[in-house]
Amino acid sequence: MSVSDNGGAVAIKGFNFQKATAILVILYNLDDENFILIPESEEDFVVKNQDLVYYIQVKSLKSLSLNKMMIQKKDNKKISIPGSSIIEKNLVPGKIDDRRQIIVADLIENTQSDLIETNSGLSISPTYIWSTQQKQKISSELSLTPEQITRLKNQEVFKSPFPDDMASAIIHLMGVMTDIGLEVTRESALAALGTLGLTIDTKSEIISDIQSKEIASEFLRQLFDRAKKSKLFADILDDLKLSAIQKFRINKEKVKIKQIYISLATELKKKFDNFQFPDNDNTAEMIDLINQEVLSLDSSLNSNLSLALSVDCLCNLME
Repeated sequence: MSVSDNGGAVAIKGFNFQKATAILVILYNLDDENFILIPESEEDFVVKNQDLVYYIQVKSLKSLSLNKMMIQKKDNKKISIPGSSIIEKNLVPGKIDDRRQIIVADLIENTQSDLIETNSGLSISPTYIWSTQQKQKISSELSLTPEQITRLKNQEVFKSPFPDDMASAIIHLMGVMTDIGLEVTRESALAALGTLGLTIDTKSEIISDIQSKEIASEFLRQLFDRAKKSKLFADILDDLKLSAIQKFRINKEKVKIKQIYISLATELKKKFDNFQFPDNDNTAEMIDLINQEVLSLDSSLNSNLSLALSVDCLCNLME
């Protein structure tokens, strides 16, 4: 699958590895009604659910290893700065019992083979914790305090299933949408990724109000409900066996529904909520019945707009 067309370009624009991994976590936690993601908080992003808090650091460095994750920055006198390594920074935020995770794009085999696989509270796998030998090495070489050692026990490592390459990331994320049962077209999936990316950017820029930074499960459900509805809209147009030009014109008119015809769309849904459609479930007949009602409510509508409203109404009834 290629993402080199215009839709892919829109979704890729502004995308980065950190954003892609945040969306991956979101997708695997869509069914959790208590899920909250907070971008650019005390870490690259923070995840909360009913029972757990995760502080997540994202690293796209090539050939990352345990030794590289323990490297401390140096001051002007070339003296190592305590607490400045990747591992140490991830141990700082939150309470002592909170979870923490380092998501990496690349991890060398020697480091990965020594890790111990574990079940993550983030529903992503395979996730690892440090082995006893690795924890001893970290504690000794970084001179960790007793509290840091306790926090280290709750530190996980997750190797991303896609590299630091946004075309690959988007292809993978679209595949995950399909795997978890989201009914999306290529276009609606790209639109959802674009919206999520923009939302993460917008929320990241908020500084003072943590609650305003939250991306909660309700917003995510609504976002993917719109993506599902977009696919259903496309499927109905296919059922009507319209020409490519007609589909283009109807899709163009569809934008006006949210901008201008919200009340008319709501009125239509109410009228047909309990309506008994023909038993043969013929899409064309259903649309024709709804379209007659659309024009009775507003005879000034052009044929493409009235059909767009009819298809939108049927989508709402089928949700």
